Amino acid sequence: MQGRCERHLFDRAVDLCGRCGGEYCTDCLVYSFGPSRPPFCLPCAVAQAGVRSNAATYRPLSGRQQRQLRKRREHAAGAAAAPPLPVEAETTSWQAPARVADPA
Repeated sequence: MQGRCERHLFDRAVDLCGRCGGEYCTDCLVYSFGPSRPPFCLPCAVAQAGVRSNAATYRPLSGRQQRQLRKRREHAAGAAAAPPLPVEAETTSWQAPARVADPA
């Protein structure tokens, strides 16, 4: 995983296509069945809808590859939802020093 969208190389990939396994940004993904199901990239969504059968540029993943992809996605979501590690209290005080009255 490179972390970059396959169509927009300067955009960060947010998820993988559930059909071809490619990494895509939010502009390139279609959540046809809601946020809990894997999204489709635009070409795979068009092919899945039956508009154009040859729209998808990649071969669909096998069942085994789809299961591996789903497990990887669930593992990544679980790691992101884990509570952050506790941060130790800092010993340095960044408050401004108290002003001293001028003796003059």
